[in-house]
Amino acid sequence: MDAKATVSVLFPKSSAVPYHEVTVLEVAKTIIDMKLTPKTEPLLLTVQGQKEQLYYNRYMFWLYAKGKISYADLLASCWCHGLYRNNAELVGPAAETVDAHSLWMLRHNTLLLVDDNRHVTQSSATIDALFYNVEKVP
Repeated sequence: MDAKATVSVLFPKSSAVPYHEVTVLEVAKTIIDMKLTPKTEPLLLTVQGQKEQLYYNRYMFWLYAKGKISYADLLASCWCHGLYRNNAELVGPAAETVDAHSLWMLRHNTLLLVDDNRHVTQSSATIDALFYNVEKVP
């Protein structure tokens, strides 16, 4: 359920911006109205008290803001345990190269490359050696 809470929005190269006593829907509409570019749009939304983190997928948030999908659908698509970037270039199991500092979403024990054109995964066992959390970058 999309209840009122403090929602922190993490923008690239910036600290999180808190929105107090709002719903995720209200924050989604606010972000869409900002008309941000892909380089300036948020990376992650964190709903305080519910420990929900949502990767900001522009299309899914647009669908939610327009009433085309439910909050449950948004959660199913965007929910994560955090966002990470790889420290160096990686070579996947199928000899697929992933550029350094690419964005990954952690779900349960698997890191998923955030890329609409490819499906690349990495075990979270490699997280400390090969990745850094985007929330902890100064």
